[in-house]
Amino acid sequence: MQTRYGCDVCVGKLTDSTISNVYFPQSLRPETIKYAMKVGGKHLEMQLEKNDELLTKDYTETYYQEDGTEVTRTPNDIDHCYYHGRIVNDSRSSASISTCDGLRGYFRTSAQRYLIEPLSGDDEGDHAVTTFNETNFTPAVCGVTNTSWSDDLEPPTGRSRCVSALTNMVFQYVKMKRDRTELRKRIFEMVNFVNMAYKPLRTFVALVGLEIWNNNDLISVTPPAGANLDAFMKWRNSELVKKKKHDNAHLIRCE
Repeated sequence: MQTRYGCDVCVGKLTDSTISNVYFPQSLRPETIKYAMKVGGKHLEMQLEKNDELLTKDYTETYYQEDGTEVTRTPNDIDHCYYHGRIVNDSRSSASISTCDGLRGYFRTSAQRYLIEPLSGDDEGDHAVTTFNETNFTPAVCGVTNTSWSDDLEPPTGRSRCVSALTNMVFQYVKMKRDRTELRKRIFEMVNFVNMAYKPLRTFVALVGLEIWNNNDLISVTPPAGANLDAFMKWRNSELVKKKKHDNAHLIRCE
């Protein structure tokens, strides 16, 4: 059945696991899992492995109480449902998938790139799959006009090296009634994708912290992207670096 998403596919799990398909506590999420689906008339088998490099061991989350008090904690309720993988018998394939509430994320074959999201709350059943290409996707450049986009990241040649990048994410609330758990899921999905994209370059990106501005902005936010960048970098250099060791920091605005 055609939909505004592109097409519906029915996903089936190929596993010996007998654990519930709807909810896995972190300790029970399988390390590896397979799914079968039919996309564009072709049968695909997706093989996934849990991404154990998503978070650092000292990962923390920071939010603010109504009186402005800063609260930093190490959460013990994280449902680690983030996977990397590939399409079986396709050496050029890759996948970055969340299985928290159905399958959500990105995968590619040697011929095409796709986005997938659930139409129900579990990982078996109808999912919407969108073809990901230049005609239906415009990169968000946030005021940056000189960009260079590449479809694929090729493995480096010459001497091999390994780089580890520690990233701190700052999430700006715009709608105050957002659920922190749902925000966390979306951030983890982003980092999971970035982690996958940089692996061929032997660069490993892990999340060290998430700070949520749930009451007020801690910088002056104005329309020019350059002004926001300058203000955020000043705040990062004066405040954030004192609180958390990291290599990169990103401000994400949620409408």
